[in-house]
Amino acid sequence: MNKAKWIKKIIGETVEEKGFSYTGCSRDGCNVWYSFERRVEGEDEDDEITQTIDIFVSPHFISGCDIRLTFCTTAYGFPYREVTNLIPSGLKKGYVDEFLHFENEEELKQILQHFRRIIVEKGEEVFREISKHSTEARPKKKTHKKLYEEHEELNRKYRKLYGMEDTEFTAKLMRRMNQVILEMQDEDFADVEETLIGLAAVYGDQLVRKCGGEWELSEVGTCMITGIHEGSRAGENPLNSIIFHWRNKRDDYRELLDCFRKHPYDTVI
Repeated sequence: MNKAKWIKKIIGETVEEKGFSYTGCSRDGCNVWYSFERRVEGEDEDDEITQTIDIFVSPHFISGCDIRLTFCTTAYGFPYREVTNLIPSGLKKGYVDEFLHFENEEELKQILQHFRRIIVEKGEEVFREISKHSTEARPKKKTHKKLYEEHEELNRKYRKLYGMEDTEFTAKLMRRMNQVILEMQDEDFADVEETLIGLAAVYGDQLVRKCGGEWELSEVGTCMITGIHEGSRAGENPLNSIIFHWRNKRDDYRELLDCFRKHPYDTVI
């Protein structure tokens, strides 16, 4: 059964008219994701959101396959929506509620026609809902750019401003940083954003000092410290870590040490 052929024909031809393009399939064992993506303007200046239609196919443990339809976006919080049953279908249910089940090509085509109807009738409405950032207290493209371009200057300034110039003892530094963040926890994000960027510069600098790696601005405009975890290019996101700590009013400096503990040499002392 050529699943990719019918997915690209029935779904692909429909979503292409809406600006989506097929980005291929990915596998995890016997499970396969078929994805279609488009980019749209976000809420912020120069902000861009990627919207994705995912069709996930998984072999059923007895016979045939289970299949589901998901919409997701890169808005902050990475919201997604399971939409397989957004419109009643009367088709065979899968092993769990979010799935439908097929055992032959004809049943697959019936499900794909059902998915097509959901995309046409409900797609834009759902994508509008899940393309909104979950909070205003978040890193933005312009603040990632500022951190990347000014991290050296910001690191010097905020280490001196808050008495964090000792670079040897990371745990001591994180205790002080946690204290500074707690002192700002009841202020408006707009009033503390500049300080949080500065603290992210200190945080990133300490990561580079203790764990190696380097500052990098990704293709999507995210300021990262990459190359610090063996075998991984994912890296760490200092700005997101610091803003998360502030926004959620965390009161445990050890959470700020987690990135350092991942390093194979366990450099945190």
